Parts: sequence; structure tokens; C-alpha cells
Amino acid sequence: MLVYENYNKFICATDSIKRMKSNIIGMEGEMEQLLDKIMFVQSRSDNVNTSLSENREHIEKLNKKCNLLRKIQFIYDLPDRLGKCIKVEAYADAVKMYTGSMPIFKTYGDSSFQDCKQASDEAISIIVKNLQ
Repeated sequence: MLVYENYNKFICATDSIKRMKSNIIGMEGEMEQLLDKIMFVQSRSDNVNTSLSENREHIEKLNKKCNLLRKIQFIYDLPDRLGKCIKVEAYADAVKMYTGSMPIFKTYGDSSFQDCKQASDEAISIIVKNLQ
């Protein structure tokens, strides 16, 4: 009885190995097809990236210019914003905006931003008076 059980287990194991072998043989072909498809997708992706790279660089340049224009617009709007903050007594916000613009005023304060700097300084002096 023990020999029969071991023989039966041996036969089952042999059958399992044969099934695994047949599955692996079929799997190799599928893996090759998958590799071909992946390579095709990769080449298409490279083509798309190449064709879009010029537009991407142009868009990045435009985005940088847009950000610079927003900063310049903020500086030109700063005196009005400070005035609004004074009216609603939002002094902390006013000081925060003013201190954020100080590096630009230090760098470019003697040129085109001179009027904005002067008006902003006047608004800050009003805030200082109101807080005393």
C-alpha cells in the first residue's frame, strides 16, 4: 500500500511537470510577442516626444515670461493693494506684501519701479503711524 501511494504521487508529479513544461513552451512565444509590442510602443512614444519637444520648449519659455509679467504686475498693483489693506486694517497682509517686494525694489528701485516704491513706502509709513 505504501509503495502504491508513493507510485501514485510520483505519477501525479510527473504529470504536473509535463503540464508545466507545455505551459512554459507556450509562454515563451507569448513573451516574445509581448516584447515586440513593448518595443513598438516605445518607438511610438519616442516619436511623440520628439515631435512635441519643440512645442514644449516654446511653452516653457512662454510660461516663464508669463510668470515674470505676473510679478511685474504685482509690483505695479502693490500701492493700490497696500491702500486696500490699510482701509480694512489688514496690516499684517500689507507688511507681508511689502516685504515680499523689497528684493525687487532693492534691485530695480531706481529705475522703472521708482514710483511704485515711493507709493509703497508712503503706504507703509501710514501703517506705521496707525500702529503707533
